[in-house]
Order: sequence, then C-alpha cells, then structure tokens
Amino acid sequence: MYVFIDEAGGFQVPARSNQVSCVAALVIPESFAKTLFGKVHRSLDWWRADGREIKGSQLDERQMADLIRVVRRFDVLLIGVVIDMGLHTDAGISLHRHQQVTTIRASMTEKMNPRLREWIGRMASRMEVLPNQLYVQSILLTTLVKAVMDTATLYYAQRIPRTLSAFVWRVDAKDLTLTDYERLWSDVVGPFLQTRSLSSPLLQMRGADYSFFEKFCGQAAVPPSHLKGRVAISDEPFQYFEMNRVLADLKFCRSHVLTGLQIVDMLAAGIRRACNATLQSAGWRDLGRLMPRPQKGSEIVRLLALEDLPDRPVPYADVLRRWEAEGRRVVV
Repeated sequence: MYVFIDEAGGFQVPARSNQVSCVAALVIPESFAKTLFGKVHRSLDWWRADGREIKGSQLDERQMADLIRVVRRFDVLLIGVVIDMGLHTDAGISLHRHQQVTTIRASMTEKMNPRLREWIGRMASRMEVLPNQLYVQSILLTTLVKAVMDTATLYYAQRIPRTLSAFVWRVDAKDLTLTDYERLWSDVVGPFLQTRSLSSPLLQMRGADYSFFEKFCGQAAVPPSHLKGRVAISDEPFQYFEMNRVLADLKFCRSHVLTGLQIVDMLAAGIRRACNATLQSAGWRDLGRLMPRPQKGSEIVRLLALEDLPDRPVPYADVLRRWEAEGRRVVV
C-alpha cells in the first residue's frame, strides 16, 4: 500500500484562541493507485492549471468537493491528526518535550548493548534542542503513523489483504535535501513505535486475512533481556512485529512529482480549513466519507493535546460530528 503524508498549517503558538493545524495520511492500495491518479487528472479540469502545482489552501468549495467526489469512489482511507495550537502555550510544549527527553534517557538500562545506549542518548540530545514547532510536528507525525498502522491493517485485512504485503511511505519534503528535523524523525519513529507496541499492541481481528502481513511479524521464546522488565512474562512465546521493516521504504519527496502527495496536501488543507472556518460546508461536508469511522469514545480526526487544556466546547465540534456520522465502517 501507498501512504502519502502531508501537513497543513504551522505549529507555532498563535495569537488567536483557536487555530487548528493538521497532519494527514492518504492510504491507497497499490492495485488501483494508478487508476485513481489518472481519474483525478482526467476528471478535474482545474488540476495543475498553467502547469503549476495547486495547493489545498487555494481551492474553492467547488474544487474541494470535486476532488473528494473523485477520490471517494476508491477504497482509500484518509487519516488525520490535528492540534489546536491556539489552546497551547510555548511553556507547556517545552515542558512536554523536556518530559519526553527525560523518559527516553530513563529507558537506558545497564543490560542494553552499549551501542544502543549511545544511540538513545544521541537521539535524546537531538530532541532536546528541537524547536517547539518542529517538536509538535514530530509528535503529530508519529501519532499519525501509529494510527495508520492500527486502522489500515485492520481495514484492509478484511478487504484487500494482499495490500498488506508492502508499505511505501512518502512524506512531503520541505527542501531539496533532507533537513536535520526530517532526519531525526526518520531515525526515531520506528524505534519509538516499536517500544510503544509493547503497551499498545497492534489490534488484529480474528478471521481476517493477515497472511500477507506475516512477513513483518516474528516471535521468540522469551523477550530480549532489555525488555523483560517491560513485558509480562508468560508461558507463551514473545510475539512482535518489526516496525523498522514496515517503515523501510519511507522517503521525503517533493510533492510536485507525486500525485498522491498533491492529493493529500489538498485533503489535509480541507480538514484544517473546515476546523478553522475558512472553508464553507459545501467544500468539506463529504470529507468524512474518506475517513475510517472511529471506535466508540474516540474522534474521527484524532485531536492531540500536549498540555492540560480548558474544558470548554471547541467551535469545530459540529464539523467533527458531521464527519463521524458518515465515516467509513472499519469492521465489515
């Protein structure tokens, strides 16, 4: 499967009280990706007008609705993670980063391989000096990758199992060469989610076909020595999946060369603009038809908070409720 990822909006603390920013992934099975891209180009007369790449922030309501109408004909998933930067403070974000760095350093044990301890220490030091806006973006991106793994594997194991045999991740690049931030995130996302899987295992469904996903899974008689304190010991073998193998084909690319990145740029902008009331309902009302319906008690678009937020209604609550009412059913 192809996973195209882009963000919409900045991640600085603004002056206004509500300002939503977003990262989003568009998951497309390889079996019909080329057909979808061709349909988009043929059906939308405004696509790449004058040979220039059109950004999601430039679309009017009719254009956004037309794009959604074409894409929703295909069995794709749009998965979004948002943060209301207007409800955050720089001090709160700095505290969250400090706590994260402290937790990472505390994870180093004497039983670890010295090279692993050294690597963890370097990652913690690099994260410690990360600017707040890039730190926020990295947290959202990591949360998004976890959401893709949790939802897309469950969704397609019931519908198109073969698409779980390979994962191609393409993230919108901000420069011609990899930035220090992009390199840091690429280095830490796999190990972080591998560790996260110990406390939050990948949800799987009995009866679904995971045979094509088995290449990413393994088991051992006992957990590795440095994990024994974090894993409940039982008589059963230690089972795991290898996140680094799942993310082996992860690259940052310029969006103008990949139609998938251009599409997700527009859809991510649609999510952000709908929440910030800069796109009227005629443009965003069918976005929910691309999104997986959430489990009970969770949101169709994951709303992330990095500090304690005031307990009051947000102005975009009705937008989220509309999307939840029409989301794609995950379990057949």
